Amino acid sequence: MSEADLSPITLDPQEAATAQEAGSGQLAFLIPLLMMNFILSGAMATALDSTAGEKERGTLESLLVSPVARSEVVAGKLLATTITALAAAAASVLGLLGTGLIAGLVLVSGGMDAEISQAFGGQLTLGGGSVLGLALSALGAALLISAVLIALSIYARSYKEAQTYVTPLSLLIVVPALFLQFSDGFDTAFYGVPLFGSMLSVMDAVTGTLQWPQLWLSLGANLLLTAVLGAVALRSFGREEVIFRN
Repeated sequence: MSEADLSPITLDPQEAATAQEAGSGQLAFLIPLLMMNFILSGAMATALDSTAGEKERGTLESLLVSPVARSEVVAGKLLATTITALAAAAASVLGLLGTGLIAGLVLVSGGMDAEISQAFGGQLTLGGGSVLGLALSALGAALLISAVLIALSIYARSYKEAQTYVTPLSLLIVVPALFLQFSDGFDTAFYGVPLFGSMLSVMDAVTGTLQWPQLWLSLGANLLLTAVLGAVALRSFGREEVIFRN
């Protein structure tokens, strides 16, 4: 027998991930989780103060008797909450990435190997399409979270009661985000799950594997549920037993 007969099978590993996907590291999992939490934190104060806070201060009645349609009132509060949420999320994510960049440069300049420093986080390289997909996903998630907050907090008697209602919402972000680690087993249907689909789209944008049909599906699911919750909030703004529930 020849020496080649002793090794009839030769393994030749091939890297299946793209350079951007392999380089993103833990950022692929952390950015969707942190972004949704930042959106929730940024929207919470505005949503609660403009609904339960106004009810507690007694200024909501004077707003509702003004010559403005109830739909315009709800739309204005939803828009203000969404803008606040997006501003908070953008500032927080930029701060996170800036801190990570500085930390990485310090580690490398201190003599740590680049591959070792990569294990502590990752490298974020986004193209124009990825940035646009990231922004659209964040917008859809911000609209949905803002609608949830407004629909819940308008029913509360006071600001503290509204805080009790919305505090558990963080679990609706943290628990689904844990399953992002198993995203390879998810098919396109999971992008149709409100909010969770946005997390998947954000992760795809970070790793450079974004597919536009899946992004539109996640955005459509968020907008559909936002419209439903907006209708619920509009109905609450038209009910005296809700407005005067204090």
